[in-house]
Amino acid sequence: MHLLPEVKDPHGAEWLWSNTLVRLYLSLVACSKRSLTQQASLGALQNLTARKGLISEYVASAIEKEKGICQIKKVLEDQDSQLKNPAVFLTSHLSRYQNLCPSIFRELLPGVVTMVLSLDTKISVSDEVTTHLCQILTNLSKCNVDYATAIIDQKAMQQMLSIEHKGKANQAADNLLYTMWMHKALHDRLDKLGLFKNSRIVQKNVKR
Repeated sequence: MHLLPEVKDPHGAEWLWSNTLVRLYLSLVACSKRSLTQQASLGALQNLTARKGLISEYVASAIEKEKGICQIKKVLEDQDSQLKNPAVFLTSHLSRYQNLCPSIFRELLPGVVTMVLSLDTKISVSDEVTTHLCQILTNLSKCNVDYATAIIDQKAMQQMLSIEHKGKANQAADNLLYTMWMHKALHDRLDKLGLFKNSRIVQKNVKR
């Protein structure tokens, strides 16, 4: 990534994406006793990383630098947390940057997998959340075959593809399988799972 230089003494609009502000938002997530304040802080970081561009890249890098991955991990592992959805959205944005994927894979994948595996329960999960969960798995799978293999081993991909999705979630699931197929080393695994035979996205795009 070609990051913007860190501004030690921000002025004007620079405050909106400074390390100081990122640190403040993460502190509120960690220390505030008010759920609405925590949600607003995660939402602000989510908005700052939503678009592709230098500022989003800078903020994403600053989040990792300021130990934000650890804060997200705590949220995802909290069974009763009301912050999981904004944490998933933020993780989805961060996972677009390959230099952050090792930290996300190591620290956040277990929490993401737990949420994915819960999708077959009566727990209400929106299509938007499902889409972002799928995008996290896809972005990690793009990084290397080891990450993709781990996602298959933990049955996260199989669970995601077993659900009847709609709209953007359906497209996200298709993208996940197509990304897996791009790793030739996984073809036999996918074949044994019956995904080449049964998936319309593979039948449409794959010539083997």
